[in-house]
Amino acid sequence: MTSPLQNIRIVLCDTRHPGNIGSAARAMKTMGLSQLYLVNPHLFPDKQADWMATNAVDVLERATVCADLDTARTRIMSRWNGNVQVHDYDLSDSANVDKLAAAHPDIDILVNNAAISPSASVGDMNLDQWDETLAVNLTGPMLLTRASLPYFLAGL
Repeated sequence: MTSPLQNIRIVLCDTRHPGNIGSAARAMKTMGLSQLYLVNPHLFPDKQADWMATNAVDVLERATVCADLDTARTRIMSRWNGNVQVHDYDLSDSANVDKLAAAHPDIDILVNNAAISPSASVGDMNLDQWDETLAVNLTGPMLLTRASLPYFLAGL
């Protein structure tokens, strides 16, 4: 019997640290997921990714690396007869999040995995860099969760 989890693809974009790729692979394997797409990873393959993956190196070995998100979308669609949608929104803006949630009332899974790390240390960081980091790392995930929650609860 084929698992419906085989239909789920995880796409990581512009990962800056290979350890994050390995950690994602480990989490994927724990959840029964195996289809990893990497869009423009800064360091991959890399021993640090393997180290963080621990028992999920096989997920890394099967990962599909793409130069851009459109290429990943095309590859996924060619291998899986389904619809792949790419949305380019600033998810720290609640109007964008509400628009995205309303367009997908049949949502089953939400993965809040967007994050940035400023290139400056706290001592050298300006307030705009700090605000952007909080918006992407904290505000965006909270807004996505809040907007998706009614759709999840309606499906119970």
